[in-house]
Amino acid sequence: MTVITIIDVYHGVNRFLGTTSGELTKNAFELILFTLVTYMVASEWMRARQNREKLQWLMWGFAFLSITKLLTTLALSFLVFGGFDNPLLWPDQIARLFACVMIFDTTFELFAIGLIALGFLQPVLIKKSNKFIKEFLLVRRRIILSMLIICIPLLIILLIGVYNAPRIFGMYWPAFFWFNIVKIVVAWSTIIYISSNRSSFLALSRYYPNVIQAMVVYSLTPLIQAINQHFFYHQNAALLVLAKPFPFIAVLLFTRVIYLQIADKAALYDELASAQAKYIHEKELSDMKDDFISVVSHELKTPITSISLWGSLMGSGRLGKVTAKQKEACAIIKNESFRLAQLINDVLDLSKLDKGKIAIKIEHADLREVCNLDSFKAMADEKKIEILNEIHTGMTVEVDPDRFKQVIYNLVSNALKFTEPGGRVIVSASRRGTDTVVTVSDNGIGIPSDKLDGLFTKFYQIENHLTRKSGGTGLGLAISKQIIDLHGGTILVESALGKGTTFTIRIPGIKK
Repeated sequence: MTVITIIDVYHGVNRFLGTTSGELTKNAFELILFTLVTYMVASEWMRARQNREKLQWLMWGFAFLSITKLLTTLALSFLVFGGFDNPLLWPDQIARLFACVMIFDTTFELFAIGLIALGFLQPVLIKKSNKFIKEFLLVRRRIILSMLIICIPLLIILLIGVYNAPRIFGMYWPAFFWFNIVKIVVAWSTIIYISSNRSSFLALSRYYPNVIQAMVVYSLTPLIQAINQHFFYHQNAALLVLAKPFPFIAVLLFTRVIYLQIADKAALYDELASAQAKYIHEKELSDMKDDFISVVSHELKTPITSISLWGSLMGSGRLGKVTAKQKEACAIIKNESFRLAQLINDVLDLSKLDKGKIAIKIEHADLREVCNLDSFKAMADEKKIEILNEIHTGMTVEVDPDRFKQVIYNLVSNALKFTEPGGRVIVSASRRGTDTVVTVSDNGIGIPSDKLDGLFTKFYQIENHLTRKSGGTGLGLAISKQIIDLHGGTILVESALGKGTTFTIRIPGIKK
């Protein structure tokens, strides 16, 4: 029983590729692959917004390879289907014509592989090369035209020489050796440049190592052929057969690289489209939420105002005699109505700030007046906290007075809330160049360091919502930050547990 091994199959395939029919099969398959790759690159180039220069180099390179493979396939088809399958039986005229085809194929294959190499190297060459090389790479059409003008006359001379030469000399024209040397130089120049700039190329695409693999495999055939031509006068049958499969493998590797790059981009386009659809959906939901909040908040304002008003009237005794407990209850109703109204105002302000519907009106204002603390005295006296306004009289600032007062209100009310009886809250200001710096500091309980990062986040609470003693919505600091951002300024916080907290506001562009 005869056992067929993988080695036998490999040698059988190589022997078939060494025949004219095998060469036709290989070239026909390469033609299909190169045409497919040219189509893929051209399609990507038409819709690409970036790296268009790279894609154009690749498109031209693979297009030239497709043309050469088409012409070679046609010539081989004529030989195979015309009964000239065995090269040893070719008439002199057929041998010379085929030699001309091979010269043509080799010349334009070299030209195409140079364009492909430039295509893969172009993105990094543009960034790292000098001005001359950059300009050289950007005038692509002139380069291709110049190369064609140089190559075509040389090609014609070679073809005439091959056709008019004796049979053996024509079949193994010495130019093939130098063509193979140039192919090796182009391939290994590309390999060395990519390897020496590995990080730059990997930043562009993760498939550049596959480009190196394809170039290495591609360079094996001209290397074997050059050895055969130089040392064995192209007569070593083993080397002839050995060189056959590598171009086919290189074509597959190049096709794989292009396909994977385009597939990655296609996946990225899908992800972007999906992300865009999600963004639009989320934006619609956000707009609906903001509209709902706005409508509900405005509708709540009217009954809350009525509750506060009637609570005040009842507590004052204008609607009849009230007992001490009833008066206390009315005071609670009034205070809670005020808190609820403040919450609604905060939600409305935050919604407007998020949608960009609040425009600040910059005015030249007295800073001490803007930071007036009279409204906090009752709260400070109740908690036995000293509150000081250390801003110098006559110090001016360019801000939106109403909005800046809102910031100061939020900061001072928080300071009073988290400062123990006997503590102190200080508001001060100074100039730093053309900027004005306002600080609100206290010697209260302080803020844990792990809580500082989220302090300006919406609805953020330092204390647990189930155990916290202080009220509040967690919106005040988020609103304050957005207002300061609208002024082009910054707001920072420093704090230590048991030592207090300091908020620092910096407003730029102040006229002295």
